[in-house]
Amino acid sequence: MSPIEVVGRLPELRRRVTGLWSFDWALGDEKDPGIPLRGGYEIYGDPETGKSTVAYYLAAVIDPKGTVALIDLEVAARMKYIKSAMRQAGFDGKIYYVDHEKEDGTPRLHWDMMRDGADMLLEDGVSAVILDSAALVTPVMEREEDEDKSFMGRRAQLIGRFNRRWVPWMGFVKEEKIVLIVNHMLQSFDAFGGKYSPGGKGLKFGVIAKIWIRRAETLKDGTFLAKLKVEKFRLGGRNEGRVANIAIIPGIGVSPQLTNIFDCVTQEVARRPKGGGMVEVLVGKTWKKTSKLSTFVSRARAGNFEGFEPFATALAKISEPIQEGEDDATDQTGD
Repeated sequence: MSPIEVVGRLPELRRRVTGLWSFDWALGDEKDPGIPLRGGYEIYGDPETGKSTVAYYLAAVIDPKGTVALIDLEVAARMKYIKSAMRQAGFDGKIYYVDHEKEDGTPRLHWDMMRDGADMLLEDGVSAVILDSAALVTPVMEREEDEDKSFMGRRAQLIGRFNRRWVPWMGFVKEEKIVLIVNHMLQSFDAFGGKYSPGGKGLKFGVIAKIWIRRAETLKDGTFLAKLKVEKFRLGGRNEGRVANIAIIPGIGVSPQLTNIFDCVTQEVARRPKGGGMVEVLVGKTWKKTSKLSTFVSRARAGNFEGFEPFATALAKISEPIQEGEDDATDQTGD
């Protein structure tokens, strides 16, 4: 049988390793870990689960010297914190904050901001665009009409329009780029109740992956472990359903070092004794005591990464990761 000839240029699938071991595995595979580039991601969940923080980190890791465009529809961005969260990924580039006002001081429409942010993907050096958040997208009619009217369908149309703006750019830009769409879980008022993430089917079909984030454990100092589940993955493979750990320090951002400890526990190459004792890590065939988790948290806060190396080493030796079950991510309070 003769080989099939392919005519035309198909963009090569490339990934970027994020430094978050279980996250890289969740969106990649054992031979090619990392987040796929030239695509978009929806990160959604309840309030205070680290959605924006994770988006800042992922945007920063794509190109540490690049430019990240931020479409802040929530008007809640704290630039000091954003810089800190992005520095956790080694970012030393530029943040372009899409203006809320026109030159004459009048407010801009959300669509104008979304269009400008999407079009920045065409500029050299722009490595990521963050939309925060899809749930706050406001159609012009909603600003002008009676507040009792529903405009959910028009919001979905705007988000679909945003997707149609940036998705084609990914096909021919020379640089590796991504789009990160932060979204909320909203209460449904239909007969079935429950929660949903707004944006319509256009958002679902436009992104590579739909990622659900939730708090799993909160430590005494406020540092918390977030669980991320790949709900939808457009590139095939066995990625759907995979769960990843991400440790977040309030006021600082994602901590890859602390994340390694939680990943080691999940992969059963580290143990956390009850009562807040010393964390043990498997070195060869021997369990070695290290320090208390609270001590590691204090070090990570101070930028002191002494003692974290054995956890990274243990993860590097794993060839077949353990798949964590969804039920393991229930909220709790820990040491």
